Amino acid sequence: MERKFGWLAFPGLIRSIALLQAAFFVLLAIHPNAMEHVAPSWDKVLEGEIWRLVAFTFFPPLHPQPNIVFSGLFMFFAVNILFLISDSLESHWGTFRTSIYVYATIICQSLAQHAFASSPHLVFYSALFFAFATLFPKVEFRLMLIIPVKVWLLASFTGVIYFLTAIAAPYPIDALATTCLSFLPYLAWALPNLYRWKKTRGQVQARRSQFEGAKQATQSTLHFCKVCHRTEVSHPELEFRVAEDEHEYCLDHLPPSSHSPS
Repeated sequence: MERKFGWLAFPGLIRSIALLQAAFFVLLAIHPNAMEHVAPSWDKVLEGEIWRLVAFTFFPPLHPQPNIVFSGLFMFFAVNILFLISDSLESHWGTFRTSIYVYATIICQSLAQHAFASSPHLVFYSALFFAFATLFPKVEFRLMLIIPVKVWLLASFTGVIYFLTAIAAPYPIDALATTCLSFLPYLAWALPNLYRWKKTRGQVQARRSQFEGAKQATQSTLHFCKVCHRTEVSHPELEFRVAEDEHEYCLDHLPPSSHSPS
């Protein structure tokens, strides 16, 4: 696809979206009614206001009102996280693949927005966050700038919240359909990778067990306990003695008559 549609690649696309969200945050702080001109509305779209189809992409994750200080601090961290996600995804996927993922997410969430009247701007942020957490699960964030938490735990908790919210809705089937459609690009990428990872992990464990078994079978042992069958190879910390019956035992199973006076 990149050979044919390479022109779709947008370097720093997520960074640009983060900056537009920050600019829109400032605009909302100055003119709180600005949201009315970009809020999702199918009727307005039919009247020609096409930008409303994708305008949710630029909504900040938090409205500046009523507490501008708290919301401004939250917005600062949100923009920095989006910068981190942008750099991480582009370094792993490349510019073209990252751009396609963002475009597909916007299209699917726009469809969910107008088909099921959902509010997808936070879901858009979550779709990017899920991809980052799947690729880099060991990255740590500090909640309240103090508590270190692995990013995969935060993503898992967010996913559970979406699922519980969907099944608790008045129409859970529609809510689940909306959620699945909103995260369709992520699911289409993550689920096959999860299946391949589990399959590969099982094969690696099987080969490792086979290798360890063959390794132990080929290793010659000098000592062998007649009772527990442990050797100096499997348990290097053990000591062995030859009993009066001319069989070898570890000290744990050495017959009492064979113990030295000491």
